[in-house]
Amino acid sequence: MSRGILIKLTALFMVTLMVSSFSDAQSTPRQLGVDLYISGPSEIFVNQTTMYRVELRGSFSGRATNWSLEVVEFPGALKVNPPSSRSNVSNTFYVNVTATRTGTYNIRLQGYCSDDEEVRYGESSLNIRAVVPATVEVDINNPSEFVLKNITIGVFVDGSLKGKDLIPSLEPGETQKRSIDWSREGLSPGEHKLEVWVDYGYTDSTTFIKDELLMSTSIYVKGEGAARTYALPIALAAVGGGVFFFLYMRKKRKRRRPW
Repeated sequence: MSRGILIKLTALFMVTLMVSSFSDAQSTPRQLGVDLYISGPSEIFVNQTTMYRVELRGSFSGRATNWSLEVVEFPGALKVNPPSSRSNVSNTFYVNVTATRTGTYNIRLQGYCSDDEEVRYGESSLNIRAVVPATVEVDINNPSEFVLKNITIGVFVDGSLKGKDLIPSLEPGETQKRSIDWSREGLSPGEHKLEVWVDYGYTDSTTFIKDELLMSTSIYVKGEGAARTYALPIALAAVGGGVFFFLYMRKKRKRRRPW
């Protein structure tokens, strides 16, 4: 065997060895088998941060030892934090999204589960619409001798929840002025019924419970999303005294009370 042939064979062997080593390093197989369950609203308010919950599920996730979530694509008008997360204790992740301007956007996410032998993954998209909210202001007072906790105020238009605000606690005799953002996007032209309800948190339900009606009025939409709110101050003027009445009347109900 000539010297030239020997050099060529040696070089070929080295290249084969390098390719084999590289293949071994990348040999952990990736297979589909992970489902991403995303919880959160389809509509968000501009310049307000909204949190989304992402859970990785699948037959493989029960024996996985590592999980990760990657936000692989999102438009420049959105701020997404964190763009990637990893955990060896939980298959649930949280992603904060902030829109800098109005529009309809798509966020693409990928989730991974792995053990020592294989990697499973899945992909899902989150479609959201960012809008500029309208605002309702109400005064909430606690006339009782007890601290009220986890009070939620909800704005409903034609029976649909359009916005809400959480009051962590309200001391005896304390009054708070609350501004509640709500969405008027998608409302058809004409008259609509706007109501503000309070949920006193009697149960652990994640669904809003209409415990007391704080106000009811009409709003008028001249065009797409252009609600005229001049009727609101008339109804809101009665809210201050109305809240006292509703809070006191709660004691007459047969339902369990926090005081």
